[in-house]
Amino acid sequence: MARGLAVLGAPASADVLARLLNSEQRTVVEALDALAATGLLRSGWFSHQAARAAALSGLDGETLTALYERSALLLHSDGAVPSEVAERLVAAGGIAEDWSVDVLRNAAWQALREGNPGRAAEFLEVAHQACSDVRERAEVLGALARVLWLTKPTAVTSLLEPLCRSLQQGNLSVRDSVALGTFLAWQGRADEAALVLGQVDTRGDTCDLAGEAELALARQWIRWVVPFKGTDAADEASPAYRVEEAAERASWSDLVRSAEQVLQCCRIADALPVVVLSALLVLAFDDKLDEAQRWCETLGPEAEALQAVAWVAMLATVQGLVAVRRGDLIDAERHSRRALTVMPQHNWGAALGLPLSGLVHATTAMGRTDEAETLIKEALPEARRNPFWLHFLHARGRFYLENNRPYAALADFQTCGRLLGGTPLGHANFVSWRCDLAEAWLRLDDARSGKALLEEQLTRVNADDKRVRGRTLRIMAATLKQPARASMLREAVKVLLDSGDRLELALALADSSEAELECGRFAEFRLISHQAKRMAKMCGAEPLYWRLQNSGSVEEPGETPALRKTIHQFALLSDAERKVAALAAQGRSNREISQTLFITVSTVEQHLTKTYRKLGVSSRFGLPVELGLVGSADH
Repeated sequence: MARGLAVLGAPASADVLARLLNSEQRTVVEALDALAATGLLRSGWFSHQAARAAALSGLDGETLTALYERSALLLHSDGAVPSEVAERLVAAGGIAEDWSVDVLRNAAWQALREGNPGRAAEFLEVAHQACSDVRERAEVLGALARVLWLTKPTAVTSLLEPLCRSLQQGNLSVRDSVALGTFLAWQGRADEAALVLGQVDTRGDTCDLAGEAELALARQWIRWVVPFKGTDAADEASPAYRVEEAAERASWSDLVRSAEQVLQCCRIADALPVVVLSALLVLAFDDKLDEAQRWCETLGPEAEALQAVAWVAMLATVQGLVAVRRGDLIDAERHSRRALTVMPQHNWGAALGLPLSGLVHATTAMGRTDEAETLIKEALPEARRNPFWLHFLHARGRFYLENNRPYAALADFQTCGRLLGGTPLGHANFVSWRCDLAEAWLRLDDARSGKALLEEQLTRVNADDKRVRGRTLRIMAATLKQPARASMLREAVKVLLDSGDRLELALALADSSEAELECGRFAEFRLISHQAKRMAKMCGAEPLYWRLQNSGSVEEPGETPALRKTIHQFALLSDAERKVAALAAQGRSNREISQTLFITVSTVEQHLTKTYRKLGVSSRFGLPVELGLVGSADH
């Protein structure tokens, strides 16, 4: 009786025990009373776990398995919750019956929703062993792979071959086929991923809108981000050719639309993580940084609640990438470090270059040279030869450039250009390698090569991409003589003010202040250098900040006549105009001001127009730097 109670795993009625052990109910009651009298039971359960363990240890394996099977069947017939039944099925090693597979699958999804993916994987492993139907067995295997990926992507490696066989036999669903393609891509097996996605046929398969969106994005993404190689393009009948041909017709705007559709249908518990990561990266590469950040913040709490480590790490990586593109080094370092802490390098597969590049970019620009160098030396080589590794090469090149190793930087930037040349990702939003390569040439006193690259970049860059355009103008200014240099830097600052990239703006302001000083415009020099110092401090660029500080060119304004004049000017403005003007004087873009004050960009522009008129200036570039200080004090 003690053994039967131990197998049930919880206090049970005499009726349940009697049915489990094929005993009379009267006999069960007497046995329970006797156990209670000895002190082994209290309130119908073992008074100590050692007693339960001792009861179970007295059973041989076959007898114990039979008892667990009977208890699972008994609990299932009594309508117990799937998790209780599944616990006994796991202990029994599974039962080869249809109902047991259904119970285990339901229990797995319950465990997943409760934030226990490890337990969910255990239930699915037993379900896979117990399943006799070939198609259902493939479905369970696909579900197991998706669950394992949530906590340890490397654990899926052993399941890839069985999944590929199931696909070839026609037993894999559309969704599991897409998942298989993304798993292969994650491991850098691009050709195989494209072949798998090319074989997916939605005809005859119940595929909902979310599944169709995932398939469309995966097919487009494999073409844009993982260049397809090693197939015979002349074989128009091959699945791989169909993927290539269809993707060629798809534009970048189609990819963005697919990404937005995937995210709108996304639920972390059953979404395909790699597809969602692709969607978020598409938004980031399209400079929809606010949208990408918003989705990360929306999905983050659910990922945390589910303890889905891979999800948490991926979302942190995207946030790190967004922060790098905004020039926010503090956030870039924090998010990228978290991504690599939550999920170690060996689990990142082909995507390792993303979080690693974010951390190298941030630590380099923050002046933490030793840390950046350690990251570069310890980077795992397995993730190379994929587009995401180019982000790491780009970050490493920046490290070399900032540490006076222009030839090493040149090699990395040239590699980026060679691998991206002629591919759909050759546009500047993916990796702006031309600007960096030009800067390396300029460090080597080869202005001709540098200028040629920058001119090419200006012809390629989209007019809306103010970050890349402003950066290109800033670097090109170094190839010009005064006063053309100062004029181009003013243009670069003007463009970067609305780019949202604080680091690039700080660099452009620093260069512009030096150019104004060379031209003898001391008032402009003092204003711009102060703005550069403020912006460098704000984005965490310590080397740039101390370069400006140690130059002696910038002093914090105290109670000076200029400040008193600014306070008087500030009084001429309305409350709304004061708030907008103060933020503009601090170097904030119109978009950032609108987000800070919860007003539209159009309203920001109207307030600034009135402010310029009242203060007698033509643009925000003419706003006195003291205005930002007065605005801060006013708040």
